[in-house]
Amino acid sequence: MDPPRAAPGRRGCRSARARLVDTIVNSSTPSRPLIPPPFVLRAAEGLRRALLGLADRLVPAEIALLEHVTGAATTVGLHTAARLGIADAIGDGSKTARELASAMDVDADTLHRVLRHLASVGVFAIDGEARFSNTRLSTALRAKGRSRSIRGFVEFIGGPAAIKALTMFEHSMKTGESSFDRAHGKTLWDHFAEHPDEGALFAQGMSEITQLSAPYVAAAYPFGELRSVCDVAGGRGMLLAEVLVQHPHLRGALLDADYVLDCATPFLEERGVLDRVERVVGNFFERIPEGYDAYLLKDILHDWDDARCDTILGACRRAMRPGGKLLIVENVLEDTQITPPVPTLDVLMLVMTTGGRQRSVEQFRALLARSGFRLERVLTTPAIDIVEVIAI
Repeated sequence: MDPPRAAPGRRGCRSARARLVDTIVNSSTPSRPLIPPPFVLRAAEGLRRALLGLADRLVPAEIALLEHVTGAATTVGLHTAARLGIADAIGDGSKTARELASAMDVDADTLHRVLRHLASVGVFAIDGEARFSNTRLSTALRAKGRSRSIRGFVEFIGGPAAIKALTMFEHSMKTGESSFDRAHGKTLWDHFAEHPDEGALFAQGMSEITQLSAPYVAAAYPFGELRSVCDVAGGRGMLLAEVLVQHPHLRGALLDADYVLDCATPFLEERGVLDRVERVVGNFFERIPEGYDAYLLKDILHDWDDARCDTILGACRRAMRPGGKLLIVENVLEDTQITPPVPTLDVLMLVMTTGGRQRSVEQFRALLARSGFRLERVLTTPAIDIVEVIAI
């Protein structure tokens, strides 16, 4: 769900340049992770789903359903914990809600009630003296001194703009159109243009998500067969940097808007790949730099309807030689697939974007054929899929 930072007329995050540099987590990611075979991944996913189903079967159906339908309380509770930085404030010790509230200028009793709820779902722990401590889950909300966090994503997805869109879900059900557009009277991207702080927070969240999947993508695909790769609308270059770190022979290019590339420069320098990256100002609706062996589109196409995807893919095809490779890095979703969290992400795409969706293999195949591509294969990793496409 990366924003169309390089799209024409959507430069509203420019005023948030400093915040983007300061708040997006600059982190190192582990190189060359173990990539289990697909059957192992399917087995692990099936076991997790079975255990979750077993937990529901241990109580009456009405109780299990009650827990599911009240999940909104967890969403806004997590948003609050992320926005206030509670996991960082607790640190490696334990604190009462009163101790936390005094430093955060919030009501102590309300904070206790929210944290008690989050402890009931395992996000925090509470002891016999009503002191809260971090758990394995809440450490993913810690930003200070941590290389991996999804604090920004949690803060955005539980924030007022997203919640307001979800309240208009009936509109999507009746029309198939975006709830966000209906709730706010504008697209998500135009909203970010008017609210650059939210745009910066969203960019931070997407960077965090990419941080989790980038090592797997870099290790799973045979980049050793290539000499160059261009990351289209790749933000500050989280994925590109990981690919270049794991494959030192490669040179790269990063296409995005100028204010995004300003944020990318220090990050690429920190990862030690700045001298191997050509930074190209542009947008994926118009022109993409030519001459690269492969092009990356990470979480781009799922933001758009088929017509807009045709435009993006057309720009890619014009830049590519026959036989060139396009790597679409996003989750494939089949009609009968229920493995979390991809079906949930698909509903969020329905709510938040204008025509976006997670696509099946056949939907990708039809989409790509119109723009002069052939779907070659799909590589599965523990975090995301890689759809390898050949220019014909």
